[in-house]
Amino acid sequence: MTARRVAVLVALGAVLLAASYPPLALPILSFVAAAPAVLLIQQAHAAGDPRRAFRWGFWYGLLAHGAVLYWMIVALWHFTPLSALGYLASVSTLALFTGALFWFIVRVRLAVPRAPLWVVFPTAWTALEWIIGHLGDVRFPWLGLGTSLADAPILVQWADIAGARGATFWVAWCNVMLAETVGRMAVRP
Repeated sequence: MTARRVAVLVALGAVLLAASYPPLALPILSFVAAAPAVLLIQQAHAAGDPRRAFRWGFWYGLLAHGAVLYWMIVALWHFTPLSALGYLASVSTLALFTGALFWFIVRVRLAVPRAPLWVVFPTAWTALEWIIGHLGDVRFPWLGLGTSLADAPILVQWADIAGARGATFWVAWCNVMLAETVGRMAVRP
């Protein structure tokens, strides 16, 4: 995969993920926002390179979380300009977690080739969201794909049974299915 294609997928994923949250709140984008991440993971897996997956995941996480959490600087700047440091620390930490997510998924797929991506990706993504929601003073419990559907009550009515993490799992699964379908269509003659 060329560096340009990686950059496009990283930027596209960041824009789609940010647009699925308020103030834009386009919940339908949640179903495609993680598809670029799935494509990056598939490419790193095909290359057999978990370190490459970590790098791509780091940049994906940095741009995506940077775009989603832009409000931290806006909301806190009038208290202190040092809020920019808190923003950078938060976004960088979340980017490291996202890089670790990409690395982990590729490692699992290399170690257990029969493990389908449509099981591994949603499970790992949901686990990462749970971890991010329980990080102590720097937790973001609302920073999830399932939560991005809050403006679409018809789509997420069943979340009262499965919870926000159940909705996250479902949306992540939909992203994998979309990415795999697009990948199969691209391969057809």
